[in-house]
Amino acid sequence: MKRRYFTVEQATALVPALEQSFSRVLQLRVQLKLLARRFDGEHRLLAEGDDATLPPALYRARATAKGLIELLAEEVEGIERLGCVVKDLDQGLVDWYARKDGREVLLCWRLGEKRVDHWHELEDGFAGRRALVER
Repeated sequence: MKRRYFTVEQATALVPALEQSFSRVLQLRVQLKLLARRFDGEHRLLAEGDDATLPPALYRARATAKGLIELLAEEVEGIERLGCVVKDLDQGLVDWYARKDGREVLLCWRLGEKRVDHWHELEDGFAGRRALVER
């Protein structure tokens, strides 16, 4: 698959859509965590097994959890269809492939930032991010 490269302006134009998507992602994750806590953890809630032998409340909770997971996956897929590379759902971290000084880098954005102002080398990740404009 051919890699798409973004300019800072193109990536920044996606920020409003990302804010909406990550709002939904965070809401879904909170609902999943609350459901898991209610049923003694994610393992019990999502464990494979015969649903017919489950207590009715756990059966319903599993069905709800599966639905929430499907919605979460759809939301993440929607973000990725925009050309974004989702790095961390809890922090709302997104990267875009870009070119800087003739080499491939990643533009970097975190939920709460109003525009794309950072980048990092491919292997550095969030810890190695730098401002696009040195202050």
